[in-house]
Amino acid sequence: MNIKHLSLNIVLTTMALTSSVSAVANENTFKLAIIKDYLGSREIVDGDFTKSIAYLTRKNADKSSFELNMGLCTSYIKTHDINHSESACTAAITDLQSIKTNNKQVTYLQSVSYSNRGVARYLKNDFTGALEDLTTAISIDSNSITENNLTLAKRKLSADTRDNMAGISD
Repeated sequence: MNIKHLSLNIVLTTMALTSSVSAVANENTFKLAIIKDYLGSREIVDGDFTKSIAYLTRKNADKSSFELNMGLCTSYIKTHDINHSESACTAAITDLQSIKTNNKQVTYLQSVSYSNRGVARYLKNDFTGALEDLTTAISIDSNSITENNLTLAKRKLSADTRDNMAGISD
């Protein structure tokens, strides 16, 4: 992993799950974080997720790095490849755990990594795992991405529960 880039100059781009690119807050969509200006990130921002996956998984790409796994996590979520997305998100979390520095940037990256995996787990219908990850994300660093995603997951789960209860009473 290229720790120099992480600790010196990290820039994240957020995107809405339901649109190709968005930096505008929308309370009805999950937000995903990717590393800006890393291999495949331009394709992710442009909405070409298949191409970003190809770039990120090619043989000469870095073996395993946080940036690579964050890109794969986001791309797999956007292509609805749920099993691969959770694995890539978990790899990104693991990559960050190997960094012994506890600065604000690393803390933020840990937070959004858990948030991304929480979204992947939500889409996989692992609601317990999703809520655990999103709660962990907030406990690490409460920011607009983590707050949005936890609030949205809780609201959607609450609405689903109400709908299911209404169906039972009918």
